[in-house]
Amino acid sequence: MPADTLTASEKFEAEAKRWEETRRLRAFSGEQYAFLRLQCWLLSDGAKADGVSKTLKRYYSALKARLRRKYGRDWLDSYLSIRDNCRCGESFRMENLSVCTNCYVSLGYCHRSSGGTAPNGNPLCPSCKVGEIVG
Repeated sequence: MPADTLTASEKFEAEAKRWEETRRLRAFSGEQYAFLRLQCWLLSDGAKADGVSKTLKRYYSALKARLRRKYGRDWLDSYLSIRDNCRCGESFRMENLSVCTNCYVSLGYCHRSSGGTAPNGNPLCPSCKVGEIVG
């Protein structure tokens, strides 16, 4: 199945499985944003509906530890303080935006639920129509 059609659960579980097999954390640009997407998804109702494997929980912990070592203990608070824009252009602090698990769209309260609902109950991304809106 092409990566751009995987559910958030399938995508994150596959990433965790690769990590478990290789013990190498995926090197990707924007790793703070990728971590934020994963963390927000893990806290979502959709993750509760889909279920989260022990492997994915361990992967999350390893990634969190890596980012703490790289950026310091308070990196997430600093990251959430930066400003970004909703797709409509309205500016918000990152902590007040929701993010897509598939594409790089950020959405304010004004557009969070404008894409329908994913099968697991999370809002569906109005931009890519594949990812789940979390956070």
